[in-house]
Amino acid sequence: MEASWVFGREGLCDYFKQQGIDEKKDHDRRINTIPKILQVCKEASFSRHASYVACMYYHRLLVCMPTNTGDPLLAILAIFIAGKAEEHYRRIDDICKAWVLISPQSDTNTNDTIVTREKVLSLEYTAMARLGFHFSMDTPLKHFIRAMAGCDDMIEPGLKILDRVMATPCTLMYNQREIGAACAMLAFGPASVDDHFDQLVASAKINDKQSLLDCYEYLKRIIIL
Repeated sequence: MEASWVFGREGLCDYFKQQGIDEKKDHDRRINTIPKILQVCKEASFSRHASYVACMYYHRLLVCMPTNTGDPLLAILAIFIAGKAEEHYRRIDDICKAWVLISPQSDTNTNDTIVTREKVLSLEYTAMARLGFHFSMDTPLKHFIRAMAGCDDMIEPGLKILDRVMATPCTLMYNQREIGAACAMLAFGPASVDDHFDQLVASAKINDKQSLLDCYEYLKRIIIL
């Protein structure tokens, strides 16, 4: 099931074209929404892994739900499902209230939040069916931690990079092991990444070095360090 959500870069571009989706607008939507998802998850005391699961559900819902499904509905739905999947259950009302607190007044208000709660409940089954009722979710986090073995002082800066990477659709392009290792490479920086590359590949158990390098080059282009 996990592999079916990795489309590759060309595959995702083809999907955008088929659906008539403006790739730049889609990118901007993800970049704008994911930091809010991470902030709401933090307020809800989600683990970092659970927060990344919410991000990944959001990315997948953007692919499998009707293209006119807007935010914050889709974002709150992703957080709600992730909370249940990762045993960090939070009431929809609490998620909605947290979203209101971090959003500009023009984005939402109390009445909108009540409507959003109703829509979340009405869309939950449809969303899970389209996601394949897939509750076990791998994220780049554990692979990043493995890749950083022996470099504990670099983990915290690397996690900040990983937060930013999660706002991109890369989890629909590359497998989670490659993304985690590529984030470790970004954390080391271009000056020292070559010195750590072989150890990093071994620690993260990377089989396809070329795919890892492709992922790294992609993230390096879209993430401004």
